[in-house]
Formats: sequence, structure tokens, C-alpha cells
Amino acid sequence: MDRLADAYLEYRARDDGNGMPAPNDDDTDSPRGMSLVNIELVDLCERRQATLVPCANHLYPNETLIYHGYLGCVPVYPTVAVSLRTLAVYRQVHRICPRFGIQALCKLLCHLHHTPYRPYLNTQLSIAYDVYLRTLNCINHRLKKALGRDTENWRLLNACPACFYKLEDEPELDFDWLVSIDGNNSLK
Repeated sequence: MDRLADAYLEYRARDDGNGMPAPNDDDTDSPRGMSLVNIELVDLCERRQATLVPCANHLYPNETLIYHGYLGCVPVYPTVAVSLRTLAVYRQVHRICPRFGIQALCKLLCHLHHTPYRPYLNTQLSIAYDVYLRTLNCINHRLKKALGRDTENWRLLNACPACFYKLEDEPELDFDWLVSIDGNNSLK
């Protein structure tokens, strides 16, 4: 996962602002002759076949795919890859509307690209989304570690709700805090 996280961070650094990386012809030198030939690339706006050439430092096919803005559905010999832009859009849509599931996205993509829906497409999309979320989680753990927020009690030590904060020489109140018990909908 660390190599995928590194590739994702590199991809984000090269983002043009439209969710796809800027082309960089300097790094597409593959001394091993390894390339991804006739891989199907699926995006919200297009579906196409392409041959992708990896950088010299890429060991795995998904590193090359992430470099080009896509994520494969299998780790070793991918034949289908979903764009990171599509996965990011789904993540945001699912956050605001949890009823919009992965199957709905799969059917949407099939409809947009005039492809009949097959259940295995749903499985492929689900695998790519799971790997995408694990990559983001790995990056989040790196960030917390770099900021020193990776200890178990960090939140307890650094959280300070305004209502529990006491100043020196603050006068005592009749009630320290007020709680409303109504199904835990409004803690006051």
C-alpha cells in the first residue's frame, strides 16, 4: 500500500485541476519493457482502450495506472481501470447521499458508455473503490504520524470543548454544564 500511496501523492502533485494528471514525458522511460497494453480505461466522461508505459521506478501495474490517473481492479494483470476522478466523485456523492451505492454508480457508468450492465462490473468497481479508500487511509495515517497525532490519547489530550474550559479565578456557576436527554440529538 505504501507504493500506491506514494504514487497517489505524486499523481495529486501533477493534477491539472480537472482531476487528471498533467502529462509528463520525462518519466515514461521503461527499461524493463513492461507496459500495460490495451487496458480499458473508464471515466465518467469516456471509456477507451490505451497502452500505458510505466516510469522506471514503477514495480507494479497499479503504480503506473495511478501515475496516469487510474486505478486497476486487480493487483497484477489489470484489464480494466477506473479513473481516480470517478472514484473521488463517487466518494463525495456517497458522503452526502449514502443511499447512492456502488451498484448505482456502476449502472450509471454502463448507461453513459452504452455498455450492458453485468454483475462482474459491479465487483470490479467495488474492488477499485476499496483500494482507493485504503490508499487514502494510508495517506491519512502518514499525515497523522507526521503531525504527531498518532497516539491513542492524542484527541483526549488535545480536545478542549469550550464549555469545559476553565479560566483561573473564574467564578463558580450554579450549574457546571447543562445536558438535554432527548435521544442524544442535542447535547447542550
